[in-house]
Amino acid sequence: MADVEARDRLRDAIGEYTRGVIAAFLASEAQYPPPSEPLSAELSDILRTEVAAGLLRTAQPERVWQEPDGRVHVLYSLPIARVNAEIARRTRMVIPDVNPFGAGADRAMAALDDYLDASLAERLTAAARARPQPPEVLPDERTPRWLKTGTHADYPAERYYSAIGLGKDLPSAEASARSEVALRLNARVDRLLPALPDTPAGAALAAELQWLETGSLRFRADDLPGPRIAERWYDAVTDTHYTLAILGASHASDALSARAVTACEAAEGLLVSARNHRRAENFTASLRAYGEAVDAAQQAVVLQVRAAAVAPEPLGQIPAPQPPPPLQQACGELRSLLEAFRLEVVRGDLQWVQPGRPPAQEIALRVSAGDPAVPVPGLPVRMTDAQTGRVWAEAASDADGIAALRIRDALPPEPTRGALLAAIDVEAAALPAVARRFSLPPTEIAYAVRSRANVRLVLLLEEETAAGRGSAAEAAREMEEALTREGFRFVSGEDVRRHVHVAALRPDSDDAAIHEALAPLREWLGPYRCALVVLGEFRPQLAETSPVEEGRLVFARCPWRIRAVDTELPGDRPTVLDLSDTATAAYLGDEAEALRRARTEGRRQAVGAVVEALRERFGPP
Repeated sequence: MADVEARDRLRDAIGEYTRGVIAAFLASEAQYPPPSEPLSAELSDILRTEVAAGLLRTAQPERVWQEPDGRVHVLYSLPIARVNAEIARRTRMVIPDVNPFGAGADRAMAALDDYLDASLAERLTAAARARPQPPEVLPDERTPRWLKTGTHADYPAERYYSAIGLGKDLPSAEASARSEVALRLNARVDRLLPALPDTPAGAALAAELQWLETGSLRFRADDLPGPRIAERWYDAVTDTHYTLAILGASHASDALSARAVTACEAAEGLLVSARNHRRAENFTASLRAYGEAVDAAQQAVVLQVRAAAVAPEPLGQIPAPQPPPPLQQACGELRSLLEAFRLEVVRGDLQWVQPGRPPAQEIALRVSAGDPAVPVPGLPVRMTDAQTGRVWAEAASDADGIAALRIRDALPPEPTRGALLAAIDVEAAALPAVARRFSLPPTEIAYAVRSRANVRLVLLLEEETAAGRGSAAEAAREMEEALTREGFRFVSGEDVRRHVHVAALRPDSDDAAIHEALAPLREWLGPYRCALVVLGEFRPQLAETSPVEEGRLVFARCPWRIRAVDTELPGDRPTVLDLSDTATAAYLGDEAEALRRARTEGRRQAVGAVVEALRERFGPP
């Protein structure tokens, strides 16, 4: 922490000194623009930042000590001569882009050298008067001119980018110089981007930038096309190596443009391959090819922007790149393919037990695409919590397009409910980051954490009717057989009454009364997911009679309904299924026969509707 604070204070001190020097230099001659002019202020702000950054990159603490109370102090010191040399060097690097001196820039740079030397002499004289002993560091007359000026006569600024690096050994000094060249080029990239819409290149590139991260356009030292070290010098007094790196503007721009053409051609070829795979319903290979096409097209745009920034022409005169990159086309087709994928649950549910432990069962999702749907193998699927975003399970689809997701982490420690989201894992599929913007909506899977065994139970009540209970009893037997096959535990009203007196639970009870009546059953039923099914007599009713050539056509129906109630987690509203019209049928014959057949057929239809409703509410066993 002490070192960070010391470096921050040193950065501020260098910045303030640099701004003061530039302001004083501009005010020293009437022909110079005043410090308040926009270009002068911009030059001062840039130098204030870059001079401090350049010096801090190699600055080392001169002394570190600790007070008895534990406070740590760090001392940094820099010779004024070194700061002045950095100011002169950085000014020459910035002047080609920010020039408040106009045609007199060369004369102004020579005058700045003289001003800095005179300023240093004044400081040395003042120091000598205040302290008779000579200063520890004096200007080194052996310093080469390129180190003082930041430029080289053999590499003019209009055709070359140059920068000076320093370090304790030669490799680090050379790496520092190349990094400085990259910083210069990044400054041009930053100035190019806002100007793109107003240049010929903007028509081809500006629209493509929406598919890129701005940081991907910036240079790194390793991205420079053909930089070389033109000069090297070792300062024995300070044990520091200095190097001058240069980069030819035309050569670099041509090299980047050639690489951009290659990337464009690769992207076009990959797009053709992706389309062919999609037409052949080989969706996995198509997705992979589209991802590679987007990568290649993005690289083409990056290279074209860099080539435009490096070109020796002014930023407003950059020609449009050829060929235009197919990035928008590639992203649009990738979006179309991703939106064609579908995820659906084909096995398992998430009605879990035993909080704090991993669930025993897995969820199987089918990944498909196309119409009709075709299984898609080899696609990674991720399941995350809808509220927290926590990853619960990951798996890839098999040859049949089935992704089996097994959760190995512990469930929440208390009974609760929530939802999980299943979606294609863009990162694991090695797709470009831009694919996150338009991946298909996730499939939501509800879950419940329960404290005891998840038993699916049906509680059956049969209405007492004046006509007797024959038809209801038959329906009860048929329903018991059907629900047993579905994995439900079947409990009749008589079974309940043998264990618990439930006088308030009646078939005609309203929803609130049913909830209240179920309360004393919970200790006996346990935390079962319980559906309450109310069966009345299946007494058919004549709906209509129409004469036909062979006799009469009789229409009959059987009113009936089901109630389903979850007995464990509070707050559930009962599900009421009205099946009044499901048993409507037409019969040819007399009314007695039609009513008899309507009763039988209606009962079977009602039982099937009950099974389907319970399966939909509770899922598979």
